[in-house]
Amino acid sequence: MNMRDGKSRIPPGVWLEVAGVIQDREREVQALPALKVAALELASRTSSPPTERSMAPKREPLFGLNCGVFNVELSGTDIVLPRAKTSPIVRSMLPHVVFPNNAGAFMFWATHAGKVICDVPVIASWENDPRERFLALRTSDAPAIVDSLKPYAGKPVELSFTEMVPK
Repeated sequence: MNMRDGKSRIPPGVWLEVAGVIQDREREVQALPALKVAALELASRTSSPPTERSMAPKREPLFGLNCGVFNVELSGTDIVLPRAKTSPIVRSMLPHVVFPNNAGAFMFWATHAGKVICDVPVIASWENDPRERFLALRTSDAPAIVDSLKPYAGKPVELSFTEMVPK
């Protein structure tokens, strides 16, 4: 296949299909703000006011773990460090989780007693430690995330991660 000469083994009809799919995705992205406004309008018309979500979202996590005794800390560089008791969540606790290039973009959510207590996009990575690599989460407002999770310290919390797919 020599694209510089305008020659391709792929039939022109396939290229038209690819262009159509790209155009559809562009339209979807442009429609998202309007959909959000419409959803908020519909929500405001309901007879009962919106309340805190009582159930975890219906989505399958890519990975996660139950912390029987949850804890969370904020590093000096504004990195969220979830913990099980007083120990960081180390690589051996999630042996099947591999991040390409040592990091990945995820939707992170935490639940306690079936209620969602945190639901934010994060960059998760395995950070180096002299003993073992540990889980670190980078997010746009790390102090606020830690503040929202602190009331659940010492309680059972389930941490879940769903991979974010770039659009």
